[in-house]
Amino acid sequence: MREVLLSGSLARKYGRRFHFDVSSPAEAVSALMANFKGFESDLNESESRGVRYAIFVGRANVCVDELALSGKAPIRIVPVLRGSKRGGILQIIVGAVLVVAGLVLMAYGQEWGIELVKVGGALILGGIVQLLTPIPRSASNDSGNNSKLFSGAENVTLQGVPVPILLGGPLKVGSVVIGVGLDADQINVSAPLGNLTCTISSRTVNYDASGSTPTSGNLATFVFDFGDGSNAIQAAGSGTPLSGSLITHTYAAAGTYTATLICTNSNGYASDPVSLTITVS
Repeated sequence: MREVLLSGSLARKYGRRFHFDVSSPAEAVSALMANFKGFESDLNESESRGVRYAIFVGRANVCVDELALSGKAPIRIVPVLRGSKRGGILQIIVGAVLVVAGLVLMAYGQEWGIELVKVGGALILGGIVQLLTPIPRSASNDSGNNSKLFSGAENVTLQGVPVPILLGGPLKVGSVVIGVGLDADQINVSAPLGNLTCTISSRTVNYDASGSTPTSGNLATFVFDFGDGSNAIQAAGSGTPLSGSLITHTYAAAGTYTATLICTNSNGYASDPVSLTITVS
């Protein structure tokens, strides 16, 4: 059985986590279409809404030619806005949550709510800057006549040269290199690293995120999702363990839950979600 994870609108409509007897991303998509009516039409109609989907196997973003490759790592299907960069989106979401939480706390007379508003505003501004900042182009030694319709490290088709389109049956033809290039994952070395552990007593769980590291600056906030529909946001302070990194939650019913932690640092970066599956009785 292989784990398949959905994100965004697909997760809200069909659920987030599944296990299917599949070996490749292509088989995972087929299994989802077979089990959920409307899943295929949602994928087909998303282009008109300006949404495309990226497929990750583990941490690797796979291309179309790799969809049939087998493996064991989890498969994630993630919506991506057409024409947008992915960096900064999670940061904006976390910032908005912090701003709302801060305003609610201020409405109830909690003066430190203004600190959450400040941190959230900084996160939102930082995320917007990431989305709007263009990716620098590498220097080029060509004469300026090469076609820029095709992305790549090298283009050998000159501007204005017709590109043949094959219609009908198979033909034996020659070939021309339109463009070649390399794809590389951009790793944000400034983002904090989350760490989540716990101790369990009956249905009460003591969560500990004190093992998280800021990477740059200082830890600013801890965002806990307890997996039962409730969550909490705590500002990081000082001391050992770091204040704000410990929280206790009591579950209303016995069962298995997946808790998630996202932490932010003072430079406006958010960590990748860290999940912990627990069972209470």
